[in-house]
Amino acid sequence: MTRYRKVAVFGATGRVGREVTRALAEEGFDVVPISRQVTVVAGIKTQKLASLETFDVVVSTVGLHGKAAQLDLIQQAKDQGVKQFIASEYGVHPDTDAGKSDFFTATRELRQILHDAGFPDGWTAIASGFFDNILPLLVGADVNALSITVRGSGQVRHSFTLRYDIGRVLAATFDRPLEYKDTWITVANAWYTLEDVAHKVEQFTGRDWQVRKTPTDMKMPILHLTEENG
Repeated sequence: MTRYRKVAVFGATGRVGREVTRALAEEGFDVVPISRQVTVVAGIKTQKLASLETFDVVVSTVGLHGKAAQLDLIQQAKDQGVKQFIASEYGVHPDTDAGKSDFFTATRELRQILHDAGFPDGWTAIASGFFDNILPLLVGADVNALSITVRGSGQVRHSFTLRYDIGRVLAATFDRPLEYKDTWITVANAWYTLEDVAHKVEQFTGRDWQVRKTPTDMKMPILHLTEENG
């Protein structure tokens, strides 16, 4: 199987898209960042969505509010000969109890549409847990009061992943795409409870901190569902 060469990153100006674009470019791929914004990502000028006929693979990095846009993108990519589509998942594995919750109904429906589209090299999805930039939302620190606020029980182990490494993992699959056809890949740089994170703050500062806990809710759905269901 020939290594993919040309990659379109949809949603490339977002927090995930920027890092994925940078990683793929540094791995030597011909990357085109697709965005409605006219800017530069990883030293590459963005382009608005046009023809996908010359691309090997489309990587979607849109957020939750951009899921519907993926439907048209999937159809266009299939019609124009793209070999593989990477949907914007990057979260909870569907086989976990949290992944089976009603919150992910739309995601499951999109996944079925993608599967039914029948791309020649199928799809690959990544379960990554929390990204590195989310940690301050999960554990807050009041330096003056030496107080740390942990959301949830603090005792559930969560996976944490660098956004840049999502791009590196995808790059590895693009070297041997058929080995990862229609496959989920679990990626994690580390597994921590939020209490572990609080203890690391104590170790780093060499001081004792008061740890407070606050309940989770659906304002932070991924954390809440993993706390409730694992």
